Amino acid sequence: MYPKNGAQAVDLTGFPNCRAVLDIVYNPARTALLLQAEELGIKHAGGLHMLVAQAKRSSELFTGARIDDNEIGRIERALMHRMMNIVLVGMPGCGKTTVAGIIGRMTCRPVQDVDTMIEQRAGITIPEIFAQSGEEGFRKVETQIITEAGAQSGTAIATGGGSVTRQENYAPLHQNAVIVWLQRDIDKLPRDGRPLSARADLNEMYRRRAPMYSAFADMTADNNGTPEAAALYRHNEQSVRVVERIENGGAGLNLTYEVRMGILGHTGSFIPETLEGQIVRTSDRIAYINHDIDDAMRAGLLTEADIPRDITDILGHAHSERINTLVMNMIENTEQTGVLGMQPEVSAAMDRLRTFMFARVYTNSKAKGEESKAKDIIRRLYDYYSKNPLKLPADFIPQLDFDGMDRIVCDYIAGMTDRYAVYKYSELFIPTTWQMR
Repeated sequence: MYPKNGAQAVDLTGFPNCRAVLDIVYNPARTALLLQAEELGIKHAGGLHMLVAQAKRSSELFTGARIDDNEIGRIERALMHRMMNIVLVGMPGCGKTTVAGIIGRMTCRPVQDVDTMIEQRAGITIPEIFAQSGEEGFRKVETQIITEAGAQSGTAIATGGGSVTRQENYAPLHQNAVIVWLQRDIDKLPRDGRPLSARADLNEMYRRRAPMYSAFADMTADNNGTPEAAALYRHNEQSVRVVERIENGGAGLNLTYEVRMGILGHTGSFIPETLEGQIVRTSDRIAYINHDIDDAMRAGLLTEADIPRDITDILGHAHSERINTLVMNMIENTEQTGVLGMQPEVSAAMDRLRTFMFARVYTNSKAKGEESKAKDIIRRLYDYYSKNPLKLPADFIPQLDFDGMDRIVCDYIAGMTDRYAVYKYSELFIPTTWQMR
């Protein structure tokens, strides 16, 4: 509990039959107790929901005015968004400092740059620290600074490229944050002023560090375009916006708190409180990994034989086998243990499969080569509808007065499927064949 982050009254390994953990502390969002529960696969929750519920009841008693229970969830979400840090990890030179600055300006968050803080603490530059104390000496100071920065709330944090090489840095960063792996093509990474990059094979460095970035990160963001673009889109939050602010003519849908939290928590750092939401989260992960494998095979980026044997021997050697293994193992293990989750061996194999996909497919140069075309489509559509707002669908027009042009145009484009975006681009910008008679 802040400022004594990392303190823990009990060790959960001493309670082998523990099925759920509630910590009434709300800052940090994930106390050391909750982090251990997360690691052990035990259902857990922090104290923010209880704090808001108490405030709601206190307000009712003080004012005599009844407050709808749904307000508890809305206020909790607003507080969580305000309190959570946004942490950027990624290769040296991928743009973490620049993007963190943009996030800070866009969200009114203070910015903490770990490398700058290290230099201020040491009174010398990072190259000079490496020269005097070596990498090990630098990493010790880096961990101290990360521990201090991670204990803060509501900030944007740019880490050093090698911060993920120390596992002890994960808990201080994860305790209060969404961790974003900022990705940029290797040939675009600068080397100047970076002691390890200056003399290293960056491709080899990426090969070693990619699994570490993947293990730390809740999500990824591409920074091969503009830093402003890298700072923006999170599809789980956009999905909640759709059901709360866009559907039903802007009135939103009458969904329960549990359903909305299931949508928000299907990816990213927020873990849904309900078992249904947690099932959706795991199902989404199972679905997208296996769907992406199929897409990669159709695109010629991957063959079944490319998937490492230590993964296929556990999960299966075909699409249907992997789906069946993951789903059935989750059902059977949950029935046996009473805790939602897969057996450790199967869960670890799925994690290795995800890491493999990042290294082999998601950052593949052939796949990345198509990104500039996709970005151009989105950019052209955005420019067109910004200049011609009355061309937006009728149900978006009333929202212009409330949320503004930029937000509504983004909402419309964000709701397009890949195919529909290509169709609209062709309709608006590609000349149709003249019908000659």
